Amino acid sequence: DLTADNPIQQRLLDDAKPLIGSKVDELNETILLRNTEGFDAALQLVKTDAGKDFMDRFRVIIASMTAEEDRELENRERTLELYEIYALAINLVGFVMLILVGSYVVYRVRVLILLRNETEKRLHLEKDRSMRLNKELMTLNDDLEDRIEERTASLFKARDEADAANHAKSTFLSSMSHELRTPLNAILGFGQMLEGNPKAPLTESQASCVQHILSGGGALVDLIDKILSFSEISDGQTPIMARDVDIKELAHKCLERLKSKADKNEIKLISNFPDERLPKIWVDPKWSEEILTTFLSNAVLYNHDGGEVRVDSSVETEGRLRISVSDTGQGIPKESFADVFQPFKRLGKNNTSISGAGIGLALAKRMSELMGGRVGFNSEEGKGSTFWVEFPVAHDV
Repeated sequence: DLTADNPIQQRLLDDAKPLIGSKVDELNETILLRNTEGFDAALQLVKTDAGKDFMDRFRVIIASMTAEEDRELENRERTLELYEIYALAINLVGFVMLILVGSYVVYRVRVLILLRNETEKRLHLEKDRSMRLNKELMTLNDDLEDRIEERTASLFKARDEADAANHAKSTFLSSMSHELRTPLNAILGFGQMLEGNPKAPLTESQASCVQHILSGGGALVDLIDKILSFSEISDGQTPIMARDVDIKELAHKCLERLKSKADKNEIKLISNFPDERLPKIWVDPKWSEEILTTFLSNAVLYNHDGGEVRVDSSVETEGRLRISVSDTGQGIPKESFADVFQPFKRLGKNNTSISGAGIGLALAKRMSELMGGRVGFNSEEGKGSTFWVEFPVAHDV
């Protein structure tokens, strides 16, 4: 309202409004990332300096508005000085022509005095308006900085609470997993004794039941191992033994592991690596194999009979090599995208015949990050999904 008669100030205010909104949106997005993807994801957004850029641009606008007000004030002062010069000149001329044009000079002097008073009055109003505007801008800036400090404190508090909760969860999972191993080993041991006792051969029905026991026990052992691995990675207790690894050899080994399962469902496994030599990657062989096997296993598990699974690779920027696993399966609905890499989230598959505990992708994400890599995906419901992992290149070929 104070600058309604100044189009320049109005334009600068219009420029400032979206910056304030963008800064608040950036803060909300940071908190949302922290709550959904963790502190590291939120920290990556903070490190982009987008919020600082908004504040710097906002301060530039405030400086421009202050400069504009100063310019207006200077113009008013110059006008006053000019009028004073005019008054002095007219007084001198009036003195010379006092007898001839005395009445006219008196009239002009009065006019000038009134004009000067009006100018001084307006100048005083302009100064007062400028001071009020600067005060309001300073208040707005202080309020925005206070809100930033409050949001930042809230973010760090949420981080500490989340870290404490994750540590408690990891401790519980580790403890429970170790406690489950003792009775599970007994179940598997007695099942194997029943299955392999030549002195007391089982009937066909009994053998089938024992096989179900051993199969279920084996799946439970695999689940416990993954839970223990997830707990150790979450607590930072997993050592990384990185070395040069040939990506083609790694992919071939993982494809061979999944071949029997794929053949059972008539799913075609396709290795689509380029003929030219690819650079080696700098990773832990065990964990990189676990990540790629997880992607391939899901691609087979969630595919349809007669479908395809394709493995591709490409050299990306920033010294990374990307490995992609694409399938022709069910795809993932958009509303479930945020939960894909969350542990124990099976994306609506809990009540289906498809086995799994929903921890494989979460484990793959944590393992890739520990090795300096990253994972991602794209998917279209009903057409299939592509999951990829990028690993740092060991050296150039």
